[in-house]
Amino acid sequence: DSPVCSVSPGFVASNQKCSSGAERAFRSQNGDPMSLEECNAMCVADSACVAFSLGENLDPSNTLYGVCIGCTMATPDSGQTGFNFYTVDETCGTEPPTASPTTSPTSGPSASPTSSPTASPTASPTAHPTASPTASPTDSPVCSVSPGFVASNQKCSSGAERAFRSQNGDPMSLEECNAMCVADSACVAFSLGENLDPSNTLYGVCIGCTMATPDSGQTGFNFYTVDETCGTEPPTASPTTSPTSGPSASPTSSPTASPTASPTAHPTASPTASPTDSPVCSV
Repeated sequence: DSPVCSVSPGFVASNQKCSSGAERAFRSQNGDPMSLEECNAMCVADSACVAFSLGENLDPSNTLYGVCIGCTMATPDSGQTGFNFYTVDETCGTEPPTASPTTSPTSGPSASPTSSPTASPTASPTAHPTASPTASPTDSPVCSVSPGFVASNQKCSSGAERAFRSQNGDPMSLEECNAMCVADSACVAFSLGENLDPSNTLYGVCIGCTMATPDSGQTGFNFYTVDETCGTEPPTASPTTSPTSGPSASPTSSPTASPTASPTAHPTASPTASPTDSPVCSV
């Protein structure tokens, strides 16, 4: 897909193309029209491509409308009505880097402790486990995914066939692209820009698809069906939050620490073994 920026290919001539054979790097499919930006990006992605011809001056009902022909030569050698010949613009896509961060730490500690703990864990584990289990289960361990490889140099076209597309210049791995597809309920397959030079802005672009088979060509992109087996493990059972419904089978080894809240309703059945002491009174 085209980068998100304006391209300025060098216009060479109208009604011209490069002939088939060694002079041609690629040709897109009939009936799947490409824009000037998309055709330029397809040429940038192919190391053999230095120019291209695009079927722009045709009726949209014509199957050659929007066909993109990549050329290995900078000048056309064949006539083709409705096709404009351009030299490629390779400047689109790369943003200038931000200023470098500070490479050295500060010379001394901060005057006050930070409000949050450090991002790194302690060097050694705690001597004992925590008293209570964690509130939520831990995330699943990193596992290997096995998406089903379908075809090279293929993708799903934009429209209803596409669930999402990641940004240019922010490359994703096979595992990350698969996980992005798993997270989108409409996604059943994806195409990943793997077979491109890392300097190419399309390298690592992930395209989620709502169909399990590709319907459009894209140099350097591999098409896969999604692997949904790698994900979150089921959580452990929650601890008991309420006391048991009945008394324990045996009495406790010690009496309760406090007396009953109220006196007994009736006197004891028998008198005490000894009389109580006489009350102390004044005469």
